[in-house]
Amino acid sequence: MNLPDEKKSSDKSKEGPFWDKEVLLKFVTKSLSDEKSDLLDKLKDGLTQKEVLEELFKSKTEILSDEKNPSLDKLKQARCWKEVVWMFFRYAYLPGSKDIYVFFEGKDDLSFYLPFLRRYWDQKGAIKEFYCNGKDEVIAIIPKVKQSLDNKWRGLFFLDKDLEDYCTAPRESGDFDYKADGFVYITEVYSIENFLVSSSTLSIIWTDLFKLLSSDPRLEEIKKAFSYSYDTFCEAMKSIMAWVIHLRRSGHKVNLSGVNEKKLIQMDQDCKCTFANDWANHILAASNLQDRVTYDKDAQKKVEDEIRSDPPKNYIRGKFELWFFVEFLKKNHNFLKEEPFDKYAVNGRNLFENDSGAIDLLSARIQIPESLKKFLDDALPS
Repeated sequence: MNLPDEKKSSDKSKEGPFWDKEVLLKFVTKSLSDEKSDLLDKLKDGLTQKEVLEELFKSKTEILSDEKNPSLDKLKQARCWKEVVWMFFRYAYLPGSKDIYVFFEGKDDLSFYLPFLRRYWDQKGAIKEFYCNGKDEVIAIIPKVKQSLDNKWRGLFFLDKDLEDYCTAPRESGDFDYKADGFVYITEVYSIENFLVSSSTLSIIWTDLFKLLSSDPRLEEIKKAFSYSYDTFCEAMKSIMAWVIHLRRSGHKVNLSGVNEKKLIQMDQDCKCTFANDWANHILAASNLQDRVTYDKDAQKKVEDEIRSDPPKNYIRGKFELWFFVEFLKKNHNFLKEEPFDKYAVNGRNLFENDSGAIDLLSARIQIPESLKKFLDDALPS
């Protein structure tokens, strides 16, 4: 597949926001059908996409607000976000150019994928990125975006697989089969964070961040310790994720974002991982299910036996795995370096303080996942 003849390509995204306030406001005003919108007065030069989205989201939410029906209001707010992303795309889209438009679930996905996308496309055209505030929102916007493209390859969509192999949730995609689309990338592991946790990443951290030599004999010792610790982590997480899969198959909405990893897993001084006390009930409490569901060991064991032979990265939540990796690094770093672990910071933010920091720090250093490389090779023209 070859590129079309080059037409004017917008590179404004490299200089800052690629939208004009007055033009963008026309889209907002038309969408709201509200002549009293004072959004133009609120927008200032140099606003980031996040800040502009928040202003638009706030403006639309106030107009759509229904105090008598909060649940309906939340549904409208979710719809509002998709409309805002759609407006950004409509304004940014330049027919006949080599620019590509990439859609992600959230900001962490953007941080993970952009280094790889730049390696492929930076010398050919601009990359216009959009985060859609969730997986369902990405899926919902795919057909609409694809209908607007002059070339299919100009729209790329990136999704985490999550637990879809084990408990598939209905998705808002109409008759469109997003799983079979060659321009939709779905991780073969649970999520992007799973790609970051490996022995090879540990070696990169050893040389690039800890500033230690690869010939240092302690590296092999640390890698052996990592292998042991990771095995104990995966063994414990197999039971934990089996319980989660059972709950979802039973129709319960499990809120893993509200789970505290330290209330699931304990790591001792030897980096051996074991269950934290009352871990199963912590999952129920995080999902407000404690008054409706009781822990069922037999049901958990049944699912556990089912997934026993599957690769752990297929079912272990990526954020849980990344948490384990950072905890392991923290414990071992203290024995290796005199500098405090929080020295790895940018603009005063500790890059290992949370998932986002670790993703920012590691994504540009690891090799591109083979499945992602194949996807980009197949989807993008040479």
